[in-house]
Amino acid sequence: MISEPEQGTAQGFTLVEILVVVLLMGLVASLLVANQVGSSRRQALQVSVSELFGLMQAASEQAVLDNQEMGLEVDGRHYRFLVYDEFQSQWRVAADRIYRERSLPPATTIRQTTDSVPPRLSDDAGTPQPDIVFFSSGETTPFRLELQGNADDVARYVIASDGFQPMTLVRPGGEGS
Repeated sequence: MISEPEQGTAQGFTLVEILVVVLLMGLVASLLVANQVGSSRRQALQVSVSELFGLMQAASEQAVLDNQEMGLEVDGRHYRFLVYDEFQSQWRVAADRIYRERSLPPATTIRQTTDSVPPRLSDDAGTPQPDIVFFSSGETTPFRLELQGNADDVARYVIASDGFQPMTLVRPGGEGS
């Protein structure tokens, strides 16, 4: 025989229990999404910094190969490469597609410090002027570029050179290359 359930015993879940479980699942999901968004921003910054570092190395090598000074102009979140035109005695934007103007990811800050003022090589105020010069001798102007995702981010990338030694890239945590 089938016995009838006793009066007063609970069967199933109450509405409050279901709401608590749904609330907890929502909190966990929002934490996962927030973590993923932060991770993708850090990854975009890492890719951009690696690209900038590689292009700077290529520009330094190109200056030696072509026996022509090249430069890097940094403007806020944008940067572009310049070439010194000896015949016109002025800097011009590099025509090679690989050196086109690029932007860093949103909320990225870049801080530049140099030990000396880069040589102007031209006095024309209407032409672009580099912040960092890659000389045809293989040297560069001494510099230090610090890049980070946003003001609250402790992860900071540093690209630097003393002018004579090869450029170095220091990743967050002190890993250099």
